[in-house]
Amino acid sequence: MGRPRQYQTPAARQAAYRERQRATQVLTDRHWLDQVEVSWGRLQAIVAPLARQGDPLACQLYRANLVTVLETLTIWFQTR
Repeated sequence: MGRPRQYQTPAARQAAYRERQRATQVLTDRHWLDQVEVSWGRLQAIVAPLARQGDPLACQLYRANLVTVLETLTIWFQTR
């Protein structure tokens, strides 16, 4: 005897898949994401030479990911 089916119909299986997808993934506007990528590149290009010159904030931001950059900037502005 086989295992009972978890979903009675293909439509139920598809609906459950879509629900799991909505719970774990976010839709975003491609144009907005492209703008973020361009801005990120510009920021990294500006920060790199400053980090090489020893600027303390630039050293923290250089080669960091987006979350780390935002956290670093938040702390930097809070302590000013």
